[in-house]
Amino acid sequence: MAEKCAKCGADLSSDAAFCPICGAAKQAQPAAQPAQPAPVAPPPPKPVKTGSGGLEGFIEFIFSTKMLTIAVGICFLIAWIMRIIMQFINRANFTGGNTLAYDALATMNFTFMAGAGLLLFGAGFLYTKYNVYIRTGLIAAGAVILAVSL
Repeated sequence: MAEKCAKCGADLSSDAAFCPICGAAKQAQPAAQPAQPAPVAPPPPKPVKTGSGGLEGFIEFIFSTKMLTIAVGICFLIAWIMRIIMQFINRANFTGGNTLAYDALATMNFTFMAGAGLLLFGAGFLYTKYNVYIRTGLIAAGAVILAVSL
């Protein structure tokens, strides 16, 4: 397609920089405008997590599988460490050492073992999202741990 000079209207070749008739500089052709993309719809809003509030929300949080596993695991770990330390102190007490440290460790051992038992026992009674067999097992395990720690 032949281009026309903007000043005199003469035909210009595609590689010419000036008009051969009047000498006017060739006008730059405006670049084609890119097509406007279609507007993008905004993403849908994220759903707001609505949980139970108050005591129900607290029970749901504490006795959820993840939290119950972490809490009982920590209780057992600390009670186990206290029991190991008690074994060494108990051997030292055989030679007439002070019993205060042993009694403190025994109290901590009992506290954490009883805490694990109460967590399991409470989960079996209070957290209704577990099925009946899991709840029964939690109650039984909690009762056994409490009985052994007493």
